[in-house]
Amino acid sequence: MRLVFTYLLVILSSMAFSQTARDLVRSGNENYNIDSLTTAISQYEEAMILDPKLEEAKFNLGDAYYKQGKFADAASTFDELAKTSSSKEMQSNAHFNQGNSLMEMQKFEGAINSYKNSMKANPQNNDARYNYEYARKMLVEQKKQEQENKDDQDKKDDKKDDQKDQDKKDQDKDGKDDKNKKDQDKKDQDKDKKDDQKDKGDKDKQDQNKDDQEKEGDQDENKGDKDQEKPQDQKPQPSQMSKADAERLLKAMEENEKKTREKVALQKARTKSKKKSDKDW
Repeated sequence: MRLVFTYLLVILSSMAFSQTARDLVRSGNENYNIDSLTTAISQYEEAMILDPKLEEAKFNLGDAYYKQGKFADAASTFDELAKTSSSKEMQSNAHFNQGNSLMEMQKFEGAINSYKNSMKANPQNNDARYNYEYARKMLVEQKKQEQENKDDQDKKDDKKDDQKDQDKKDQDKDGKDDKNKKDQDKKDQDKDKKDDQKDKGDKDKQDQNKDDQEKEGDQDENKGDKDQEKPQDQKPQPSQMSKADAERLLKAMEENEKKTREKVALQKARTKSKKKSDKDW
């Protein structure tokens, strides 16, 4: 389906001052046809300055904007013309081309309203009716596409949310695993510490037992030394005796001493006798 467009209007005027404006419009049309649109637009604008009521100049200006691709400027120009013109025919054509400009911007609802206004101004405008139906179909397709895009975006958003939830779960799981690992590492460290303390305690106990044993050995050795030294250092304690025992002891000692003296005297006597005999002989 294609759009129908209303083309340039030819100016016919017999007024002297309008003759110059008409010449500008005619020159603008020539430049329009050879796609010298910037020059054409300038000439249409000059014509409108010379004759603000020259509707053909504004209409053709809107066409030049449309052909140049300035659809917003074209729609605005046709809208102004439709509001200021007293001609139903011009109103219908202006609304029609306004609708076409809005269609190019995919503003289908605005285009539908423009085509409606075109048909109100001229119910016989079949091109407006044709484009109106086309705009309605495009609007349906647009809303359908927007809904599909929305659904796709919602799916993407849901997928992103699901991914975020999954990422959060993974992070929570990783965090939990890290916590469990840290707890386990702490338990292992505590166990290793306890084992080290136990081993140290056992070693200290063994060392203590060894020291005790060595100490006991030293004590036993010292005790033996003391036991050996005790008889040497110990002096006999005097015993208590009676007076009679003392007298007997004294008498025995005197007798022993007497015997000793007698023995010594006898020995001396023998010695002397022996020497004398030796000398005499």
